[in-house]
Amino acid sequence: MTDHVQINNAINNIVNNRIKAILKDLCQKNNTLVYSELAKVYCSTPKKSNAKRVVKVGDQCMAKKADGLQCTRRRKTKDKEGNLIESPTEYCGKHLKARKFGRVDDELRFKDTTKYLKTSRQNIDGEYYLVDEHSRVFTYNKEHPILLGKKINDKLILIKDLIKAHNLNKIRLKINVKCGSSELPVPLDSPPVAIVSAV
Repeated sequence: MTDHVQINNAINNIVNNRIKAILKDLCQKNNTLVYSELAKVYCSTPKKSNAKRVVKVGDQCMAKKADGLQCTRRRKTKDKEGNLIESPTEYCGKHLKARKFGRVDDELRFKDTTKYLKTSRQNIDGEYYLVDEHSRVFTYNKEHPILLGKKINDKLILIKDLIKAHNLNKIRLKINVKCGSSELPVPLDSPPVAIVSAV
């Protein structure tokens, strides 16, 4: 309990004890009065505090709330009938289907830039694409995006057009597919699933 709750309870006890003494005195002098009924009416009973049960960190939902902090609810471990779920989820009932603000460990999971690209959803010529910080444009597929080209002056320039433009200017292109930490060279006539940079 917090200090102000303890102080409040101590004051209530002192006042209640004094009121009970006065009521007993009145009931002894007047036989028509019933002490228990008067005590219910005039003596206050301490209210139970609505203290939240603290959920252990390992049992907490892994979703991020709007304030950027971790959801404080317990992970869902039972189904609607009350039976234990065989493989418990990492989320509470509210965040089981949708996590509007992501997971609390997203920054840690996606920190490795050799495995993940940070992209944003952008509308180019009426279509939605994923665009990274180097203006490279990918299909709007979060799991397996495919490189389509580059965003230049709010227009999508396809890889084949970039290659033609660079060939006219006799600039060599380096096209690589990133696989974890290793890079595999891709021939220019293969489908565009690569990271393009001018050499």
